[in-house]
Amino acid sequence: MKIIFLDIDGVLNTSETFDSNREIDEFRLEYLKQIMDKTGAKIVLSSSRIRHFENENGVIVPRTLMGKRLYDLFQKCGVKIYDKISNNSNEREEQIKEWLSSKDDIESFIIIDDEPSMFFDLYDRLIQTSKVKRNEILMDMDDCTGLCEKHIRIAVDMLNSKVKTLK
Repeated sequence: MKIIFLDIDGVLNTSETFDSNREIDEFRLEYLKQIMDKTGAKIVLSSSRIRHFENENGVIVPRTLMGKRLYDLFQKCGVKIYDKISNNSNEREEQIKEWLSSKDDIESFIIIDDEPSMFFDLYDRLIQTSKVKRNEILMDMDDCTGLCEKHIRIAVDMLNSKVKTLK
């Protein structure tokens, strides 16, 4: 199985999105859908917005109004959320490692996120959607480019190349 660990803020939106009173940019969801279609990858939410979703018998469903709005936008674009990381740790990289270690069938994975400072061991699997350097902390959404057309090829290449997962 191929997995995309997906952050939302700074990936599917930017400061411009919020300025126009939208939660996400649908065209960025379309880019994500293209990656999924070209690789067969599944989405695992790694965003702080995981709190708006819950796993009910293996199905990710919204549990808040914000979650419902996001879920509906994802559905509209044909993007299904396969799973979400847990809330057991404050460190996103550790949450992703936990998720990976609980699976036996991971062929390859990528992380699409705007915040490079969160990743150390998994940094080589990161597709970064901000202009921030690795040793800097993202302070403002103005530094985010969001998921762009240029990221599609990179993501497809990374997902279609087999990589060892953490075990």
